[in-house]
Amino acid sequence: MGAPGAPRRSPGAPPGGGSPSPSSDSGGSGGPGDLYDLLGLERGAEAAEIRKAYHRLALRTHPDKNPGDSEAPARFQHLKRVYAVLSDPARRAAYDKTGSLEDAEDLAGEAFENLYRYYRGLYKAVTADDVAAFEREYRGSAEEARELRELYVKHAGNMDRVFAWLCCSRPEADSHRFCDALEAAVAAGEVPEFPPFRAWAAQVRRRPAPKKDPLQPGASPLPGAAGKGKGRGQGQGKGAGATGGGAALSLAEQIRGKQAGRAESLLASLEAKYGGGKGKKKEKKKRGGPGGAEISEEDFARAAARLQKKRKSK
Repeated sequence: MGAPGAPRRSPGAPPGGGSPSPSSDSGGSGGPGDLYDLLGLERGAEAAEIRKAYHRLALRTHPDKNPGDSEAPARFQHLKRVYAVLSDPARRAAYDKTGSLEDAEDLAGEAFENLYRYYRGLYKAVTADDVAAFEREYRGSAEEARELRELYVKHAGNMDRVFAWLCCSRPEADSHRFCDALEAAVAAGEVPEFPPFRAWAAQVRRRPAPKKDPLQPGASPLPGAAGKGKGRGQGQGKGAGATGGGAALSLAEQIRGKQAGRAESLLASLEAKYGGGKGKKKEKKKRGGPGGAEISEEDFARAAARLQKKRKSK
């Protein structure tokens, strides 16, 4: 067992303190600790320990100390490369991540920055404006029509799956135009007609088509996309679309309106069934706005009491 604090012998070094072999580090194919093993150090070694171990091995592997050894120059040059990497914080960090001597030499410092700038020039960062521009170009294009037909055939007319896979598509905005396109393709013999599509098309035809052309700019933005200026929802303040707050407010109002409408419908049905004609008149009076008035706790309690009384009388 060696003395405490003494560097441990590298697995690649011959017994008796001989010169380490350059093959002890594969420069990429070896394990992540190979450079540290060459110096006889642990991975968390301090800079002073790395420098001391390098000086010790440099004296041992220098060609002048190994006359007649044809491999001595190669070992010495390899040791210098190892020390150049481990003594530089940026290169050492790169080696600790990649486990490759070559990568640590190439992907650190100015060389890495130049490489990063080169690839950043080829592949710029994608912004929200880029996504919006792509949507404007893709929707209604020949590429979209081709992919629509391919997905229609792939999923055997299951339009829920078609919408799930087709880029930039929304059922609420695109159902009618997709129905037109696919019916035309079926009539032209380009695609077969599947039963699921016939059922879906019948449902689409029963619904009114969008009043605004969905391919017009801003007619049907992607979900969560930020608009500019006034938002689409009523009561939305100026500039609210820029942050998405107006859209969220409009959505919340719609949800509250639907909830109030469902509660009022429940009360009306209870009163109509168990409270006679008074309930219907009362229900008509209570409707007083686009979303309907919210049901009060007193009205709900009275309706529940009438329902319970009716059940006991049976």
